[in-house]
Order: sequence, then C-alpha cells, then structure tokens
Amino acid sequence: MPSTGSEITFSDFTYLLSYKAYRPRVIPLVREWAPTIEQLIGPGEQINAGSEQEKALLAIHRTIQGDATMQGELYQLAMSLWH
Repeated sequence: MPSTGSEITFSDFTYLLSYKAYRPRVIPLVREWAPTIEQLIGPGEQINAGSEQEKALLAIHRTIQGDATMQGELYQLAMSLWH
C-alpha cells in the first residue's frame, strides 16, 4: 500500500481498541466496519502472537488501512485522542 501519512500501526490499532479510556470512542467507529470487534479484544487485553484473535484483528486492520476513507477516519480519531 502506498504511504498516505495517516497510517495506524497494528500495535497502535490494538492499543486504541484495548485502552479503557479510548474504547468508548474507538469501538463504535470500528464496529461500523467490523461488527464483531468487541468480541475480539477487551479492555487491557494482550494479543498473543499467532493466535486466531491476532489473525482476525490483523485482517480488520488491513481492511481499514487499505481503504482511504476508513483509514482517514481512524487516523483522525486517534489524533484527537492522542493530542
């Protein structure tokens, strides 16, 4: 994928989804694109490398990063939370 300047790393993606203070803002957005997201990762949850959970989250992450609109929306939300 070409660089857009609004990429979110997989690590940052899982942090946004699992950090308790961010979840109320991030989960509803991601749920629009991946309705099962809440069942994949809970507050403070660590992702085990190679697990089915990680594979499912990676697929969602790739889908978001591969779509300019979704990527931009997630990036804007992340920047509003991080600043």
